[in-house]
Amino acid sequence: MQRFLYNLKEKLRRVTYGAYGQDELSRALSVFSMVCLVLSLFRIFSFLYIVAVVALVWSIYRTFSKNHAKRIKERNTYLKLIAKPKAFFNIQKRRFAERKTHDYYKCPQCKTYNRIPKGHGKILITCPKCRTQFERK
Repeated sequence: MQRFLYNLKEKLRRVTYGAYGQDELSRALSVFSMVCLVLSLFRIFSFLYIVAVVALVWSIYRTFSKNHAKRIKERNTYLKLIAKPKAFFNIQKRRFAERKTHDYYKCPQCKTYNRIPKGHGKILITCPKCRTQFERK
């Protein structure tokens, strides 16, 4: 039995040697396919089963692929695509965490948000980006 397991382990090692492996895109595809599989249990979303299977097959294909250049290019495209939404949600999370101690005011000139401590009454704010001064309560 041990010899069989050893042979199986060696065969698996040979098959996966040089494979690209898991990255952010592969993990996102796996999670997406699992969500689609759960939703496909409901009759109204039954078409999502096919979407889930395709996403899972693509994730597995990417994991065992040996074309590293193409997989890296796909990964970089994915990271560029999710960079802005990820940054937006990180900012919202930070604003929510600091809601008791800080206010955020938008500069009327350059439209950037400035973080100001609460409890100072009426205050003259100078935007660090464009040096415009504006007054807020």
